[in-house]
Amino acid sequence: MIRRQAYEWRNAVPADHTGNYFLGHPVFNPSTGVRSPAIPAGKYIDIFTGGYGNNLDNTADVRATQFIIIDAIAGWDGTKIGIPGGGNGKQSAFIGIRVETTRYFQNPDGSLQEGLPTSIIPFPDTLGIPGGIESVFTFEDFADGLPTPVYILPGQTWGIEFLLPDGSPAYTIENDYEIHRAYVKYLLLEDSDAVVALKLLMDGIPVSVENINRYKRSLVRQQLYLDGANPIPEGTRRLS
Repeated sequence: MIRRQAYEWRNAVPADHTGNYFLGHPVFNPSTGVRSPAIPAGKYIDIFTGGYGNNLDNTADVRATQFIIIDAIAGWDGTKIGIPGGGNGKQSAFIGIRVETTRYFQNPDGSLQEGLPTSIIPFPDTLGIPGGIESVFTFEDFADGLPTPVYILPGQTWGIEFLLPDGSPAYTIENDYEIHRAYVKYLLLEDSDAVVALKLLMDGIPVSVENINRYKRSLVRQQLYLDGANPIPEGTRRLS
């Protein structure tokens, strides 16, 4: 089975709530407003279970019968302009991928990068936002997602991390574009499709829906050929 999955994280909570950890998407109360919890400077926040905004109750781990292909990530630095200590109207956040204890993306010398800047992979891709936020556009190389997808193998734990180098104070959200966001889109392969994906990976063939289907078709053709090459069993026939 091949399924398309997507997840959106937003650092926004009801203003009258004392905590900032939620299971699933929080329901905002218009009478109390919406708050953006403070984000510490330089802290990697797991958008699934990091304790900020909407969260899941379990870590993102891959079962023994699954295979994941991360093919698109994006983010938005929604820091509100005019709040002391936060926000300069520019996209300064980073989005990264973590597999086990390894973070992507690394420099050629092995040193760690913060991730992909939200200025080249914004979500949503919003141009000319009022209020002084700098207009951005998706770089052509990332227009269709990650140029090189990231594979998550069976049994591995992974996450998508949001990083704000300068941090952000808590503030009341008045506009949708003021919300910190992150987004991931991936393919979930299960059962026989996960087995085929591992076979392609071992053979050095890129794992994609097209290559998986092509491989399965080749197996069917090979079996049909073998069945056709075998002699027809001979023996007595019953005549009615």
